[in-house]
Amino acid sequence: LLLGLPIMVAEFSVGRASHRNAVGAYRALAPKWSFLGYNGVVAAFLILGFYFVVSGWTAEYMVHSVTGSLARYTTADEYKGVQKGIERSAKVLMPLLFVILIALSIHSLLMPGGEEGLRFLFRPDFSKVTPSTVLVALGQAFFSLSIGIGTMVTCATRRSTSRSSTHW
Repeated sequence: LLLGLPIMVAEFSVGRASHRNAVGAYRALAPKWSFLGYNGVVAAFLILGFYFVVSGWTAEYMVHSVTGSLARYTTADEYKGVQKGIERSAKVLMPLLFVILIALSIHSLLMPGGEEGLRFLFRPDFSKVTPSTVLVALGQAFFSLSIGIGTMVTCATRRSTSRSSTHW
């Protein structure tokens, strides 16, 4: 929160001020910082390695779906479609999931050591915060917010389309 949000707002500001992509934005606003734009491009290509694998899985399932080879796992009569299958199941299973979650919460609080568990959960132990944990938290913030790879810079380049705007 302390680093992720300000960096995200800064990237939005860079994009709004430059109206360019990540590389062009930093080059136009401050040429000595243009390496940040290239850094974002390199980071995006590294992340693509993960998404290529997921895309491969998706493509494989699409091929199996179109060719009908998924039928060996279930028949059309067994699947029952969206309304009779998924929708009817969700109407029962989602409230049941909520009830199970509440029951497990109550059960865990009533177990021996439940109070100690609540203390552990709600009373932070700052002695366990090390540079390693801070680095892991920063990595999670950067990944979750998509900051540092130029995505937010590029998203913010879109010009305002309000009625008061005179440019098209």
